[in-house]
Amino acid sequence: MNSSPILEVVVTARPSWARVKHLVLNYASLHGQDKIRVSLVGPAVSKRYGDISKQIPDWLKVFQFPALHDSDELDAVALTCIEGANALVRHWAQNRPDCVLVIADRTETLGVSMSAALMQIPLIHLQGGEISGSIDDKIRDTNSKLADFHLTTNEFTKERLVEIGEPEDLIRVVGCPSIDIVNEVMNL
Repeated sequence: MNSSPILEVVVTARPSWARVKHLVLNYASLHGQDKIRVSLVGPAVSKRYGDISKQIPDWLKVFQFPALHDSDELDAVALTCIEGANALVRHWAQNRPDCVLVIADRTETLGVSMSAALMQIPLIHLQGGEISGSIDDKIRDTNSKLADFHLTTNEFTKERLVEIGEPEDLIRVVGCPSIDIVNEVMNL
């Protein structure tokens, strides 16, 4: 019997799928295809921002939540985050994963992190500790504070998480997942 946890990777945007595709495939290879699933939220399933649903392998269990207010107005951005969170809470109430992976710092990710934290589903945050100098920093740091485990890209980002109070033993430096994309292109 395979006792590996069921990991749900929540993808909120096209670039995030590219970043985690190899992680998802490797997890499935190591633990079984039934131990990983993907939820696509908001922009990840919108025509305007590049619906990625057709890029996901057929064997992978995928849930779609098109909670996007198609506007750049701040109220629409907030509603997209909140409605994505609402959809995930309803989904997890029926299909609770053992843990959730949230990626980086998009505004929609705040709804993912908030929902997992409030439902006491262990949250893994990928790419915390980075600095961009925009609203993304607030979102990323909030995701990090809500997370139970951290996967960072380098020692600097790890130290930054430690500085904001995250326990060092719950942080792993795994490198930048975008490097997998570069390696894939270079090996064509």
